[in-house]
Amino acid sequence: MTKLDEAGFQIQLPLVSTEIMAGDPPEKVRVLVRTPKNQGWTDKYFQLEFQATSDFSCRIEGQCNSEAQQITIYVRGIYLPGFQIIPTLSMLALAAAVGFRRFEDDLVEE
Repeated sequence: MTKLDEAGFQIQLPLVSTEIMAGDPPEKVRVLVRTPKNQGWTDKYFQLEFQATSDFSCRIEGQCNSEAQQITIYVRGIYLPGFQIIPTLSMLALAAAVGFRRFEDDLVEE
């Protein structure tokens, strides 16, 4: 298990392999990362290393050519579950105000 898994991160690589012809420009690969929802402050660094290996070189040349790219993820912020209730209460208050306004308009018409 990796440190990111232990920390509660979810990582997805939608595209696991791709075909690139010689001389083609580098291709971007999407990595989806969902941060954990922990209470309290999070202030951490994580190092990820992505390695691309040429399947062609492994099969034809007998030696696998590969390139690696290292990135650092910095996670900083705070998550408090109580903040989720504020948007919910705001939407309920707005709906109640609209409903009351319609009810009031109906009373005036009568």
